[in-house]
Amino acid sequence: MTGEATIKLSNSPPNNSISSDLRPVDYEKPPIVETSLGFTFPPIKGWSLFHFGLLWARLRQRYPLAEARLPMGSVNVDDVDIKIGPDIQLENLPLRSWFLDSSKNQLLQVQLNRFVRNWRAIEAEQKYFHYSDLKPMFQEDWATYREFLRDENLPEPSVFHCEVTYINHLVKGREWNALEDIGSLFQRMKFDLKGALITSISFAAAVGNNQIRMEASPALRQDGTSIIQLTLTVSGKPVSASDKEVWDKLDDCHKLLVETFAEITADHLQKQIWKRTR
Repeated sequence: MTGEATIKLSNSPPNNSISSDLRPVDYEKPPIVETSLGFTFPPIKGWSLFHFGLLWARLRQRYPLAEARLPMGSVNVDDVDIKIGPDIQLENLPLRSWFLDSSKNQLLQVQLNRFVRNWRAIEAEQKYFHYSDLKPMFQEDWATYREFLRDENLPEPSVFHCEVTYINHLVKGREWNALEDIGSLFQRMKFDLKGALITSISFAAAVGNNQIRMEASPALRQDGTSIIQLTLTVSGKPVSASDKEVWDKLDDCHKLLVETFAEITADHLQKQIWKRTR
């Protein structure tokens, strides 16, 4: 955001306790268009480009499509020295693989130090997959990945970072009509937008041992519709890399995310547009 715009966020955060209820907040028509569940761990020593193909062979029934992408974030890899010439060796390049189902709504991302499961609405108004739907799929993919590592005599991933991201589209003519309306989309926030040219609004906060990041920015959807893209991410470090602690932390991140979304978005949107049911 440029100009004289400022944001003030209330100091009282939502409740951050872990719950067995995987849907503490729910809507009939949520604005969400993408969900991401992910783990980060130290780079798997011995992993090479050839392992992506071997892993895909195990996943291909669920994910018949594949793409090669650049990695997310930064990846530190030992003994990678790229020099232009006929003898260049590329098998240790830290790339990322996308494995997609036939609809391209379900996406699994694998790289040297990350494992991420996404649901994406490729077309408007597609059925939303709740966290309670996605988590078992993520668990199945994670189990397949770990079994593959064991069979290939590669190290077990030691997860030190869990992350949940929700991307929402607030559509012009549905949630808002002019960018000046942006202040009315949120509660627990105060805006001074006089003379401001709005490019994005963002905040970051620590709640317990978790981190919350929010960004809202104007954008155009592929069909040309004007939107405000609201991205919420909650991340945290599990107490240990044990299965229980890792999945508990992912649940914890999800619960904090949906409660934060309900805390910061306006009541009239939740009740009238998104039809909140709990």
